[in-house]
Amino acid sequence: VDVKQLGIALKIRRQECGLYRNEVARYAGINPRTLRCYEDGEREISIISFYKLIQLYEVGDISDFLMKYSLIKNEK
Repeated sequence: VDVKQLGIALKIRRQECGLYRNEVARYAGINPRTLRCYEDGEREISIISFYKLIQLYEVGDISDFLMKYSLIKNEK
């Protein structure tokens, strides 16, 4: 998964949920600057932080999120 695309998808979902970066960072136990770096694609997100964000954003599991934002192809 491309870090930049993943970051864009995370930012879009956060905004869709009507959440501010500070709220999300506090929930995930990370610094708001770190979250900005994730969303800007400047830093790879840890699986633990990614999982916490997916839970907060209520999108199902990680594969659901990746599919919804077309970050992985649906191979048949």
